[in-house]
Amino acid sequence: MKQSGMQVINGVRLNVMERGVPGNPCLVFLHGFPDFHHGWRHQAHFFEKQNYHVITPDQRGYNLSEKPKPLDQYSLDVLAQDIQALIKKTEQQVWLIGHNWGGKVAWRVAQKYPDLLKGLILLNAPHPEVYQQQLKAERFKLFKQAPRFAYQIPGLMENVYKVGNWMHFSQQFQKNARKGTITQNDLKKYREAWSQPGAIASMINWQRAFARKKLVLKTSFKIEIPTLFIHGMQDKSLTHQMVINSLQHCIKGSHKQITNAGHWAHLDQHQVVNDLIFNFINQSSHAFSDFAPIPITKGSAKSASTQSTSAHSGSESHQLARQMKADGLSQIAICKYTGLSKKEVRKL
Repeated sequence: MKQSGMQVINGVRLNVMERGVPGNPCLVFLHGFPDFHHGWRHQAHFFEKQNYHVITPDQRGYNLSEKPKPLDQYSLDVLAQDIQALIKKTEQQVWLIGHNWGGKVAWRVAQKYPDLLKGLILLNAPHPEVYQQQLKAERFKLFKQAPRFAYQIPGLMENVYKVGNWMHFSQQFQKNARKGTITQNDLKKYREAWSQPGAIASMINWQRAFARKKLVLKTSFKIEIPTLFIHGMQDKSLTHQMVINSLQHCIKGSHKQITNAGHWAHLDQHQVVNDLIFNFINQSSHAFSDFAPIPITKGSAKSASTQSTSAHSGSESHQLARQMKADGLSQIAICKYTGLSKKEVRKL
């Protein structure tokens, strides 16, 4: 069963594609730049056949989804809130999969709302703090910084990308993806998505907002849910060290490499990626029986994990909880990381 339509999520209208039967184990796939839900077509088809409920939204600003104009509407926290609201509508925990900028959102959701997730899977998507550190390390490399500065000039990159019927994006797909991966029919669909009124400016606003807002979530907040990082080795923008540094944010992290896949690994080697995701989900299942799907209703979300709590002293736990509360983490996450009760957290 395949269906799509507009849903009001976190106060904005998002175009959401769904496959499979609602209520079945659920996978949510988040696209990156300059993609849209079509980029997950191979995964959606495969996992529907495996009896999963598959959700592939056009994230805010992309394709048919709503495109708010204020720049602060594209901050990582707002984007994560979109996905939090989308997941809550499923009334169960989900596996969250993200590529590129969709991966940054997925990381943020896992940090702020771990009670909503069974596990996290990243494709060529470094942790946001690792990405931010990389930008800082490259700040004196003009050839690296020039394009990033150009993004901050309103209207500049929008006009550059539109030249030649989206020639730049089309060439990048053909250059960075294995030959034959992106068909002319695919490019037609992408051009239609990029040509939606206001789409290109909104897509770029993700990067503008990220560059202008310093991340406040500290590295000490480890992700405890099972996490898999899939690395297409031919992606020149992602170093092995960035992958290792990203996995240091995880307690249950694992790493798989695909030597003959590039940035678009889920397109280049979609069968391999599908198998890696499928096997990871199955192999992880016995290791986290406490992560079984549970109903999630407004105001009564229950943590998926009852296992680990941080071994902090009382004062340290309260201090850490205050910082996490200020950073916007959910009450469930704060209790999980600090070992404090809900009553103690509410009093802070």
